[in-house]
Amino acid sequence: MKKIIIALDPGKKWFAFSILSKKGRLLEYGLLGNRSSIKKGLINNLKSGTIFTIQCREFIKNVRRIKRRVQKNDAVFVLTYERFIARGRSKGNLSEIISTLIGMVITVLLSNRCKKVLPITAAAWKVHRRKHGLVIDNDTLSEHISDSIGVAIYFLVKRDYITSKKARTIVKSINNTDFSGTW
Repeated sequence: MKKIIIALDPGKKWFAFSILSKKGRLLEYGLLGNRSSIKKGLINNLKSGTIFTIQCREFIKNVRRIKRRVQKNDAVFVLTYERFIARGRSKGNLSEIISTLIGMVITVLLSNRCKKVLPITAAAWKVHRRKHGLVIDNDTLSEHISDSIGVAIYFLVKRDYITSKKARTIVKSINNTDFSGTW
């Protein structure tokens, strides 16, 4: 059975994911969101039960795509994500929306194949990234996807699945790959 890492970078309008092998090979990546979510957000109405239910169903449909990938590869996985911390700029119900989205992802993906769910603070992985030369700088990937890959690489290095040297090789390869047209 393969071992993989599913990493998430949650956001109100785009919710990025990446799937990496335990050895650091990028298997899949993407954004859960669409043209409508850019304007409205993945979930934008917590007051109307009907609207909320419709938006949740749409989001869950996208998350199931990730689940099918795991099942197709007969893989066990660790789910890790950037823990959302609202800062002074955030207004309204953003924290509640992000928490709801993360909860839906965990609920859909949680199974006997999931060995661990691990939130990581942005401060922890981003400081590590800069300190060890692991900055993903590729204009053909969205910033959110780059961040989800960064979260996964951080996890792999911290758990000693790969060395910092191997991580730099992976990042260099990602930085030199043209991802335009693949998502």
